[in-house]
Amino acid sequence: MVGGKRLRFVRTTKTDTERKATELRVARENEGRDSLTLPKELRIDAGKAGALLRPYKASLADAARYYVDHCLKFREAPPVKEIVARFMEERTSIVWADGTVEKGVPANAKKFANGEIYPEGTDYRMYWLTIAMNMMAKKGYEFVYMDGADIVMKRAMGK
Repeated sequence: MVGGKRLRFVRTTKTDTERKATELRVARENEGRDSLTLPKELRIDAGKAGALLRPYKASLADAARYYVDHCLKFREAPPVKEIVARFMEERTSIVWADGTVEKGVPANAKKFANGEIYPEGTDYRMYWLTIAMNMMAKKGYEFVYMDGADIVMKRAMGK
C-alpha cells in the first residue's frame, strides 16, 4: 500500500502474473501483513533505531518495551524530590520507650505561606526531625547519635 491505496501490478502473461502473486504471498508470510503496510517514515525510523540497537544485540521491540516501562509510565509522576519529601514526611515518627508510635507530622500541622507543612526554603525532613527532637527533649530525652535517617535519643536518668 502506498498513501493508503493498494498497489496494482500488471503483467503481460499469466505465468508472470502467477509468479508475482506467489512472490507477494511469500513476502506477506515472511514479513507479516503489518510490515507491508507501515508508512515509509516509520520504516526509516525503525531502520535508524535498529542500527542504534545492533551493537547491543537488542531488538526494537525490546527498546520500546523498556521505554514504555521505564519512561512513559512515569510521564505524569511527580518529581523524585517531591516523592521523597512526601515519603520522608510520612515516615517521621517517634517511637517512645513504652512502644507507642507518635507521628512527627501531626494531622493538624500548621500550613505555611507556600501551602506546605514546613517553612519555605527549609529541608522538610530536617524540619520534622527537629520538631520530633524538640518534643522528645521536652520529655527529658537527649540526642545520642544519628544513623542514616534515624536519630537515637535517650532519657536522661536522674541522680
